[in-house]
Amino acid sequence: MAVTAIDYCGRVLTVVSQSDVACGSTQTTDVIPFMTIMFGGPLGQMTWKADTWANSLRNHETAVRKLIESISSAGRD
Repeated sequence: MAVTAIDYCGRVLTVVSQSDVACGSTQTTDVIPFMTIMFGGPLGQMTWKADTWANSLRNHETAVRKLIESISSAGRD
């Protein structure tokens, strides 16, 4: 599991990447076993799916970057 938490204006915005527990143990070819999701903030509930842990970590990096860009832009308004 990878977790990044950012304190923004007194709220904690979180990006979590983990194995998709909804997959369970019944692996089929159309199941994507890893998920990255944002909690809180302007991009809350955005999700990315990945077929490998390495790709999931790339998604995590992308999600954190998008979150930082989003809150940085909001601070300029």
